[in-house]
Amino acid sequence: MGTESQTLRDLFASVITGSTINTTYSTATDLLRSVVDTSGDNPALRVYGSGTSGSGSSGSSGTNGAAGSSGTNGSSVSYTLREISAEYTGVTNDYIRCSGDTYSIYLPEAIGSLGTILIKNASTGIISVVGSIDNLTTKTLNSYDALLLMDSVAGNWNIV
Repeated sequence: MGTESQTLRDLFASVITGSTINTTYSTATDLLRSVVDTSGDNPALRVYGSGTSGSGSSGSSGTNGAAGSSGTNGSSVSYTLREISAEYTGVTNDYIRCSGDTYSIYLPEAIGSLGTILIKNASTGIISVVGSIDNLTTKTLNSYDALLLMDSVAGNWNIV
């Protein structure tokens, strides 16, 4: 797994648990600050992936075998940071950071786009995430909980 993928996995794990990531980033907040692009009007969290390559093998007579297939290309996701303190309707590829009191976040309709939404309750309030989530209509985020959702099938967001 590449460095970018490892960092992303560590990021999500630390956002969810509030744990220490490494000696460079003592908290998830420090890591987020390091990967959030604050230029322009809409800060964005940049996440990058990488592909893999195939290889061939030797035949029994000592001649080279057929070349392996090439790997899939990597992809990238850009999260738009939304600092929310009241009801909000999410958009695919939002990073919604909730603060303040108790309120609801509404999900857009799932259409199978493979887009994601990351929601973090960064306060002591209770956040209700409303929409079709794993065939439920509401998911509750208690204090400091996080939720990563993927639009993997029409009509239903899946918890990742």
